[in-house]
Amino acid sequence: MPNLTLLDAAEAAQALHQAAQARAKTALDTGRVAAAAAKAHLADANKELADRERQIAATRALLAAAEVPADAEALVEALAALQVESRSFQAEVREQTEALAEAEAGVAAATAAYAAAQTALARAEADARAATASGAQTTAWTTAATAGALGTLSGAGGDAAGVLNGADFSAAEDRLAVLPAELLAAARAGFELEADRTDQLRAAAETAEEQLAAQLVAMRGLDGAVEAARIRLGVVERRLRDWVERGRERYDRAVVLIRDLLPPPNVVPVPALLTAAELARLEELRAPEPEPEEEEAAEEEEEPVEGEEGGEEGGEEPAEEEEPAEEPAEGPAEEPAEEEEEEEPAPPPSGADGAAEARAARDEKRALYETARIAYEEARLAAFAPDATVAEADLPQAVRDDLDAKLEAMNDADAALDQADLVYEAAVHARFAAWSAAVPEAVWRKVMGFMDAERTLNELKATVPADLVAALDGAVDDLANALVAEQRGRITLAFLEAEVEARETRLERARAGRQLRVLGAVRGDDA
Repeated sequence: MPNLTLLDAAEAAQALHQAAQARAKTALDTGRVAAAAAKAHLADANKELADRERQIAATRALLAAAEVPADAEALVEALAALQVESRSFQAEVREQTEALAEAEAGVAAATAAYAAAQTALARAEADARAATASGAQTTAWTTAATAGALGTLSGAGGDAAGVLNGADFSAAEDRLAVLPAELLAAARAGFELEADRTDQLRAAAETAEEQLAAQLVAMRGLDGAVEAARIRLGVVERRLRDWVERGRERYDRAVVLIRDLLPPPNVVPVPALLTAAELARLEELRAPEPEPEEEEAAEEEEEPVEGEEGGEEGGEEPAEEEEPAEEPAEGPAEEPAEEEEEEEPAPPPSGADGAAEARAARDEKRALYETARIAYEEARLAAFAPDATVAEADLPQAVRDDLDAKLEAMNDADAALDQADLVYEAAVHARFAAWSAAVPEAVWRKVMGFMDAERTLNELKATVPADLVAALDGAVDDLANALVAEQRGRITLAFLEAEVEARETRLERARAGRQLRVLGAVRGDDA
């Protein structure tokens, strides 16, 4: 069965409310006829009852004045017959009074139902007009997603892949190769960290939207299902709209950013990305710093050379003193070694390239922490989404175990990040900062632009527009079905509310006339 559209849902709602309006009109007409008949019958019954009551009064008067027993006996029989007829008309009055009240209540309910159906029909007609406009926009998006300039943008043979595999991209990479590889690797780690963080936050927001949708369904029934379907439609609609409205724009921007790294056309000689002085400064900063231990060793080697003129005795005395000095040197030397293993990791490599390595390691730990943090938040959301009032101690054991494991993983990742940050900040932050500062700001912006372009092109290449369209069609179908079900539910709800009101009113009338009805039942009155 083909997917429903919002216009289909609006037209289905129109048909439902038109049918409800027709039923209300029939009930209204029937109620009016019944009310008119009940009024006429009630009037006749009241007239007959009044006539019998007058005859009963006259017969009682004759009976009181009768002197002949035979006349009195005939009057008693006549009075009994009149009382039977009177009670019959009393029952008829009660029945016709009830019938009139029932008919009038039906007329009132049918009038209200007709008005409600008319209002709902007008709303459905407005929804149909809105759905027509919305459907036109959706059709435009779904058509554009796989046609024209967007039709050739993604996939292994698409425009984005063509740029990634093209000469300009390779030339831009070659231009960046003038920068030290370690510095570029640290820069990429920082870029990917922030880009991945944005993607993770977007995914986390969508997860929360899905949990909200599920809770709306659980709490609000058919109304909640409509709200949930609207939320889910909004998510997939954003994705398709972003592809249609920004896909080509993002592609064009990526191309510009890549070409920004290339030398100007027809310029000879080709200007270098960095000047010779800037490259020299980078290499100068890259060189390892002299180790303090090496300087002390050099000084110690110089001292015996000066003392050689003092003869053999001057050389023997220091040698004898070295042996006992070895024992105290061994004891203290072992403990600090153990402390270093427990408290600090191995020292980072020397030089600016080592600083870049330490920074990249710190960024890797930060990425792992962000992933662990979001995993814990997702687990916590899933644990409390069904019931946010429950205490954590009252969660199922398996859920608590999962939460504890993810919290421990997050804390471990946080501790590892702190340690990497300490190493970086204490040992090599200043060295890396100086090395990074040796690259001009304009070059860093070109590096950022290239990485941004590469990531954008890979995202565009991996996009499957047909999947975006299918997701949107499915979400629209879900919302359309939810809307139709909601309208059916609303009509059913109105019917049940009217039934409750009618039956409660009928009960109140019965209570109000109970004494007369019970008396008639006891006497055996028959209408």
